Amino acid sequence: MASLTKKCILYFSPNGLKYFEDVQWREKTRDFEAIYLQGVELLKSIEFLSSRKKDLGLSDVGFSVLLLLEEKFGSMKQLENEVSELLSILDGLLFPGWEVQSSARKRVEREIRLFLRRKFLKEKGLSFEELEYLSQKCLEALVKHADAY
Repeated sequence: MASLTKKCILYFSPNGLKYFEDVQWREKTRDFEAIYLQGVELLKSIEFLSSRKKDLGLSDVGFSVLLLLEEKFGSMKQLENEVSELLSILDGLLFPGWEVQSSARKRVEREIRLFLRRKFLKEKGLSFEELEYLSQKCLEALVKHADAY
């Protein structure tokens, strides 16, 4: 998995998720054709993701969680159903301002962990560290899009 501490852009191509490092943009001698082609590929991936999100009928949160799980497990139809199931579980727990209330935030975090543990710990062979990483990333996606609730 690529380190996200570097300045990079995550994008999706038909071959899978890719990371485009921002190194070429800062070089003195630039290959403008290569930069242009990478920009076109980036725009196509944004278009692809937007149309896929629309086709699946997922919210920003749901699509963020789906991409996170697909990055870990690969693209599977089952993941789409599981993301919808997770969002339906969390729907009753989310309200305006839930992310700043510590008790509500802990309840949401607990439900995410329980769901991931039930669905992925044994079935997909996740370690507890990977489970913790996924639950934190799911929580970050929820907090990032908290204004939608």
